[in-house]
Amino acid sequence: MILFERIMAGGRRLGRTISSKQNLVYPVVSPVQDERFIVYDVKHIRIPNLPRESTEVFELILCLHVALFTALQFVHLYRTVWWLPQSFNSSGVNFHLIDFKIIAFIFAVLFRRLPYLMLKSLMPSSTHRLLQFILTIHMVSWIFVTSFYFWKERKSFLHILYLFMPIFLYTYVYGFSIQSLWEMEEVDSPESLPYHICSNEATTIRDQVESLRLEFNCRLRKVLCMSTIISYYATFIPMCFAQPYVHYDLYWVSQHLILCWLIIFSLLLSRAFCPDFSDSLHKVACHLGSWTRLRPNHIPSQLWYGDNLFPPGSIVKHQRELYKADGVLCVASEPGNPTHQRFQMLFNGSSFPRLLIGFHTSLILLTMLILLRTVEWYQLISIGTIIMTSFYTYIRLGT
Repeated sequence: MILFERIMAGGRRLGRTISSKQNLVYPVVSPVQDERFIVYDVKHIRIPNLPRESTEVFELILCLHVALFTALQFVHLYRTVWWLPQSFNSSGVNFHLIDFKIIAFIFAVLFRRLPYLMLKSLMPSSTHRLLQFILTIHMVSWIFVTSFYFWKERKSFLHILYLFMPIFLYTYVYGFSIQSLWEMEEVDSPESLPYHICSNEATTIRDQVESLRLEFNCRLRKVLCMSTIISYYATFIPMCFAQPYVHYDLYWVSQHLILCWLIIFSLLLSRAFCPDFSDSLHKVACHLGSWTRLRPNHIPSQLWYGDNLFPPGSIVKHQRELYKADGVLCVASEPGNPTHQRFQMLFNGSSFPRLLIGFHTSLILLTMLILLRTVEWYQLISIGTIIMTSFYTYIRLGT
């Protein structure tokens, strides 16, 4: 069904609807007839190529964050009051209570990619799979040896369960792929990104939206998984293996775990949703457009057809509902599709970058508020270190 419209004398408009069983193409008329029916090509502003640190550098930065958060959690657990006259401690931390085999286990799990990336840069590409296999065997052997030691020392199945609990989450997200243990393919393969390609075909635009939507969800899911596993081993495992006679502030160590998760999550977000990928999401959202449902339903309209691009202001009927096209220059989305509506709302303007920056700004403000209420010396060191590390991610998001 297509609506043809002509202007009568005196400026009154007369609409006439024609029905047909054939697949009709939406008419695009010349500017002399009616400018409302023109579908223009969308011209994007090309952003410059922004510098991006290498995979090795980012992995080193991530490992430094992990080492800092782990060390701060041990300070929370084993701090002392060495300044008191009756104290028998000469240092601020009871180092003799720290089980360094736990530290070795944590670093073996969370630092596994760093030696691999160093060896990978020195070896030909044909040997990378063999290197991954050898390192996997070595890491699994080390984990089982240390697990046997903990079982023999503590005689507790619960502690062994603590060590291997994140494996279920990792397997659910990544599967049984060996490559995912060593390659951060979700954030380190810019050449494999489903970049946006301008098109005047509505089906092609919707296919690009679906491809980018799946990639976005996959990256977000993996970032959530990685940040959860990192914060679990860096801050929760030291709590689980603390001696029963050690007294610590449960509220503070739990707060440190949450802050660690938030900062690691923000850091991985800044890596996964790089400017190139975010720009591709924005460009395809400009082509997608949106629809607004109209009331009442007796307005003259035409049937929505999936192969057509509609200019802004078009009124169509789809699934017994009327919709009005809202877009920059064209609309390719399906009326009433909630997936297209969410995609358009999140990526059409600057909502997504503002959301990332606003999230990390709120995190920095939260840590500063905690700093104002802090009085203990180890808490001041902890919050001050967290604030300094969080500014690095803030600068990444701002640029």
